Amino acid sequence: AASMAAVLLAGGKAGKRSLLTNSRVLLHQPLISGVLEGVATDLDIEAKEILRLRSRLYNILAEHTGKRPDKIEKDCDRNLWLEAEEAISYGLADRILKKAPEIVRNK
Repeated sequence: AASMAAVLLAGGKAGKRSLLTNSRVLLHQPLISGVLEGVATDLDIEAKEILRLRSRLYNILAEHTGKRPDKIEKDCDRNLWLEAEEAISYGLADRILKKAPEIVRNK
């Protein structure tokens, strides 16, 4: 669950947020990809918007993980890769499934 998928994982139903044994989760700051061009005023608008989005995402993650937004901000300053057990400890997921068929059986 990399990038925005980590937010979707965290926002899943408590107790049902599952990972497979070899899953990894990536947390990072939101980013703008591709070519960004325009006049200074437009670039300022985009910069303010991505900062607003960053704050919103950190608050969403805080709500679902029990972590403080400032802790999440610090952790997301650079890419933070978590193994399945680490993602559970962080509060992003609840359990590790040994194999994919358990997903269907454990609805």
